[in-house]
Amino acid sequence: MQPERQSLRRAVEKWLNPGARTAIHAQRVRHGKTRTFSCVWVHVSCRDGSLSVAFFRHEDGSWQVYPPAVKLPVMGAARRRFACET
Repeated sequence: MQPERQSLRRAVEKWLNPGARTAIHAQRVRHGKTRTFSCVWVHVSCRDGSLSVAFFRHEDGSWQVYPPAVKLPVMGAARRRFACET
């Protein structure tokens, strides 16, 4: 099942349900060259307390609370015919 494509704003509203008087702070997390996805920490503060959630950007452009699947290198093997084979 594919998750629906959603913006970061929609994902924050869905998961954190911030009110009009809620302070929201977003911080992009930088990764080394080996990481191919974006991550944003969203901090929400209100009178009841605070909460932080990480959102990950997927290849389809959607933002989700789980990281995208890691693509591992793949080796393929195919039978080749050589000139010496009959």
